[in-house]
Amino acid sequence: MRPSERPLELPGEGGPPLGTVDDFPYPVERYQLKPKDLLILFTDGVTEAQNPNDSFYTMARLELLLRSAPTDSAKALVEFVREDLRKFTGAAEQADDITMLAVHWMSPAPAHLNEQ
Repeated sequence: MRPSERPLELPGEGGPPLGTVDDFPYPVERYQLKPKDLLILFTDGVTEAQNPNDSFYTMARLELLLRSAPTDSAKALVEFVREDLRKFTGAAEQADDITMLAVHWMSPAPAHLNEQ
């Protein structure tokens, strides 16, 4: 995520959870973050969270939410998503882990990036 830009989903093949399959050849992906970029990682428990009517939160809902998410801090981003999840799930019992990790690159751009 970048301030004033639509969130971008990074491409990737994925695989089983880390450490659950011996010798699995996990694909390696690279993406260069820029200053002020935010990266949010989450488990499927976020998009598969259910409300009392057994409807799923869904990736589409998360993508729409992220368009209006704060981009000033990783903590604010995670709290923003967590609050929307709470509203959605209400009193429904949690069936899976809900894990989120956000990273906010705060450092200034290296000189060679300022030239681009």
